Amino acid sequence: MAQKIPFMKLSGAGNDFVIIDNREGVVRYENTDFVEKVCQRRMSAGADGVLLVEDTDKADFRMRYFNADGGEAETCGNGARCISRFAYLNGIVSERMSFETQAGIYESEIVGTDVKVRMSDPTDLRLNFPLQLEDGVHNISFANSGVPHVLFYAEDLEGTDVFGLGRQTRYHDDFKPAGTNANFVR
Repeated sequence: MAQKIPFMKLSGAGNDFVIIDNREGVVRYENTDFVEKVCQRRMSAGADGVLLVEDTDKADFRMRYFNADGGEAETCGNGARCISRFAYLNGIVSERMSFETQAGIYESEIVGTDVKVRMSDPTDLRLNFPLQLEDGVHNISFANSGVPHVLFYAEDLEGTDVFGLGRQTRYHDDFKPAGTNANFVR
């Protein structure tokens, strides 16, 4: 028999998340099928990822973040804002809170309709880093904000093969073993 799991869906800066209060342990980590099914658009709730609120003795709560493919990531900036709002709306915390992520302890504050999050400082900053891809060398920037990010500079975003470059960059040898996110700006 299917189990009913209460959730809330929130969106932050273009990313949407299914958020579950998992302090009772209703979602198990080894069940990546659950995350994949929940995140399927047009078939389920649909989302970019699943966020879990859990107990911890290091902060007010712990945030677990799972990408839509079921893989767990250290953190997510937009997800941090959404889970803060969720925890506040559900009476788990007051306006000021701290929460544990795999990238460290974050602090956040609810200010009216805004959520402010103090994340860990970026590490491994590399500016104008040459990255060899199939179509040639790209000058990119790299920073780890708790999760690694590559930044492509593109004058013509419409004419840029975002999916192709992103796919080549995701698990490029320079970013093994964890891989990286690929971001494109004009």
